[in-house]
Amino acid sequence: MPVDQLTSDVPQNVGSALEQECTSMSLMSRFARRSGVAIAGVATALLLASCGNANDQPLTTLDPVEGTQADDLRNLIDPVYAIAAVIFVLIVGGTLLFVIKFRAKGDDDRPKQIEGNTRAEITWTIIPALIMLGVAVFTVPAIIQLDRDPKGDELTTQVLAQRIERGDSIDDTKLTVEVIGHQWWWEFRYNGLGGDGITTGPLIVANELVIPANVETQLNLRSADVIHNFWIPRIAGKVYAIPGRENMLKLESPETGTYLGQCAEFCGSSHANMRMRVVVLEPLAFQDWAKRQIGVPSRPVADPNNPAKKGATLFVSRGCAGCHAVNGFAQGNVGPNLTHLYDRSVFAGAIFQLNDENMRKWLRNPQKEKPGSLMVLPQQLSEDDITNLTAYLKTLKSCDTPTSSLNGNQACPNPSTPDGTVAAQPN
Repeated sequence: MPVDQLTSDVPQNVGSALEQECTSMSLMSRFARRSGVAIAGVATALLLASCGNANDQPLTTLDPVEGTQADDLRNLIDPVYAIAAVIFVLIVGGTLLFVIKFRAKGDDDRPKQIEGNTRAEITWTIIPALIMLGVAVFTVPAIIQLDRDPKGDELTTQVLAQRIERGDSIDDTKLTVEVIGHQWWWEFRYNGLGGDGITTGPLIVANELVIPANVETQLNLRSADVIHNFWIPRIAGKVYAIPGRENMLKLESPETGTYLGQCAEFCGSSHANMRMRVVVLEPLAFQDWAKRQIGVPSRPVADPNNPAKKGATLFVSRGCAGCHAVNGFAQGNVGPNLTHLYDRSVFAGAIFQLNDENMRKWLRNPQKEKPGSLMVLPQQLSEDDITNLTAYLKTLKSCDTPTSSLNGNQACPNPSTPDGTVAAQPN
C-alpha cells in the first residue's frame, strides 16, 4: 500500500494530538534546559559573591563595621532579603508547578475562568499588603535612625583648644565636614576648624577624610561640576553629591582604621579613578592631627642651591599656585589644597600611594596617569624641575612627630634643607 495512502488512513484528530504532544514535550524540554542553566548561573554568582573578605574585597557592603551606619543598613537588608527570598521561592515554584501540571493538553483544553471571584481578589490584595507591612516594620525604624541629626557640641577650633588644654576627650562632640565632589577628586572642609589662612590655615584636605572614633560626623555633600556619589561601604551607605543641592550623610565608627571608598555614580572618563579614604583615629590622636593641620607649613631655607627652594619658585612660575592652595603661600582654589600634602598617604584622587616614584610619574604626565585629568601643565617639566618640585612638595607637612602624618613620614627635621633644620616662617 502506498505511503501516502497509509498516512491518509490515520485519523486527523490522532495526528493532531500527536503533533500537539510532541510540541508540548519539546517546549517543556527546552524550558527545563534553560531553567537549569539559569539556576546554575544564579548559584555560581551567589557562590562567587560569598567568597573573599574585607581584606581582598574592601568595597563590600556584606562586612560592615559593627555600630556604624553600614551596620544599620545590613541589619535592614537581612530581613528584607529573607522576605524577598520567600516570595521568590513561592512565585518561581508556583510558576514551575503550574507550567508542568496545568499545561495545555490540546486545542480544546481551557482553564476554568474565575472572573469575579471576590474571595480570590481579596486574598491576592491582602497578601501583598501584609508583605509590605512586614517590610515596613524593619524599614521605618531604620529610616528614622539614619535620618537622626548628630548630637553634641560642635567641634570648633576653640572647643578643640579647650579640650586639649584641659586634657579632655572629644567623645561628646560632633564634627561637621563639607564634602565637595570634583572631577575626579574629593575635597573635605572641616567647618569650625581652621584659621585665617595666614597665621593659621583653614583645615582643608583632599581625598582622605580623617575623623575621630565614636564621634558623630555630619557630612554635607555637594558637587562643583556633575553628579557624584559618595560611598564608603564598610561604614556608611551611598549619598549623592549634586550641583546646587546639599545632601547629608552621617558617619560614626567605633573602630579605628582606614576604610576605602569610591564615587558610585558615573561622572566622566576618570570616574573609576575617583576614590577616597576615611581614616578613623582615636579621639586624642585626632585632636593631635587637627592641631597640626591647622598650622601653616614652614617654607624652605632661602638658599639658591636648595632644591626645595627652587621647587617653591617653580610652583609659582609654572602656574601651580594658580590652581592649588598652600596656606600662607598660595591661594589657588581650582585643584586640591596641598597644605600638609605629605601628611597624607595617597594623592591624585586616592589612586596613588604618596611616594617619590609616584609623584615623579604624576608630574611627568598627569593625563597619562589619570585619563581626563584637569591638571594640564603649561609646558613639559624637565627631570631637574620634577626633582626640585618634589623636594618642595615634601616640605608640605606638619612639623612635629611622626604621628602627625598618616603615611608615617617623619615631618621634622626637613630633609630638603641642606643643614637639616627647619626654616622659620617669614614675616
